Amino acid sequence: MENIWSIQVLTPDYLLEGSISTDMLNPQIPWTSPSIFEAYYHHFGYDTTVPLITLTSTVVTAAGTLPVPANPSPAWVINADRAIAFIPREGASNTYLLKRNKYVSLVPADLVLGSFLIQGSVWSPDKADMGLSFLKKCSRLILQDVIIDQLLPGAAFPRMEVPYAVICTWHLQSAGIRLA
Repeated sequence: MENIWSIQVLTPDYLLEGSISTDMLNPQIPWTSPSIFEAYYHHFGYDTTVPLITLTSTVVTAAGTLPVPANPSPAWVINADRAIAFIPREGASNTYLLKRNKYVSLVPADLVLGSFLIQGSVWSPDKADMGLSFLKKCSRLILQDVIIDQLLPGAAFPRMEVPYAVICTWHLQSAGIRLA
């Protein structure tokens, strides 16, 4: 049975708010991404298939300096690996994220992805003394207690604070452990 989840997707240029069908969580359906709310650690043989998701009832706001397109479509197809973050916005998507992901330690970190500074506690598969070394084999990671700031001067993007976000590392420029 299909369920609809409310989510936000942060791309380098836009914040998209809309809905996804849980049918997209079915790995048997080609060109979908069952993992937008899951951390992903890869080794050799990384699957290069482009995972796509369709966001419906989409509201688009500028997250950078580009304007919102005139008359934006209410349905957007998004390359899931090229987004900055996927943010669950209601109970069922949060529950899915919490059930599908595990961590050994929480590492407070500051990440720069594209023009965004993203702060939070990274769900690490390693012990805390390993720091962020796991990032070299990570294409998606989970953060909790997340703060997202736009670093571009003049951008109208307000600070976002959310409980959880799945961060895609394609745009990762730097990551560091936040010292107390």
